[in-house]
Amino acid sequence: MDIKLFKHIKREIERVASSLGQEERGAIKVSRSGYISRGSETASPLIFCLHAGPTSELLTPVVEKIRGRYMLVDKGLEHSFVTEECRRAFQDAVVAACESPIYGITNPFSWDEEWELRKLPDGSGEENDNGAVQIWTCTPARAIMDSVTECVFMVLTSALKKFQNRWANYHILALDRETYAPDQYITEAIEAFETDELNILDYIVRIDGDDLVQCYPIGG
Repeated sequence: MDIKLFKHIKREIERVASSLGQEERGAIKVSRSGYISRGSETASPLIFCLHAGPTSELLTPVVEKIRGRYMLVDKGLEHSFVTEECRRAFQDAVVAACESPIYGITNPFSWDEEWELRKLPDGSGEENDNGAVQIWTCTPARAIMDSVTECVFMVLTSALKKFQNRWANYHILALDRETYAPDQYITEAIEAFETDELNILDYIVRIDGDDLVQCYPIGG
């Protein structure tokens, strides 16, 4: 946690804590920012971020309002919302960014997230903890397939921009072994792309030492 964020959280805790009674819960606000990487405007609606997949509770409402395929690049902490109002404001901000006329990568935009603040009952902590604040953090479990799909999406979205025009007899995209994902998962992630998005590529291969594993065309 950098000093700027630390000072902001301290001010927010002071603002919210004074209004809480015993065991009541409140929310402190934390500003976040990111940008949208547009994959395809003609593909079926889909959006990933660095923390959640398209079928997550957070992004499903966004998928229902967009056209095309996108990636929200939002480095940093996991998403956190306490109130439905703040969650909807985030979703609306993402939808608006997806609708931006800027092609490729949008300008950065910001939104607020929330951390839950709970006033513990007297005597629940150490004797010398009066007036102290305990910060608990955790990372939710994630499905491997969702993580692989997000990684493949980011790689393909970036790589496809280099193959917009035919400049070689064969367009071959090579994925290195450093992704440490099973070939089956990579193939399934590639299958999620629309055929017309990949038709500018002749092959997608996976490099594994001295071996090449063909991932696209599927079954080739």
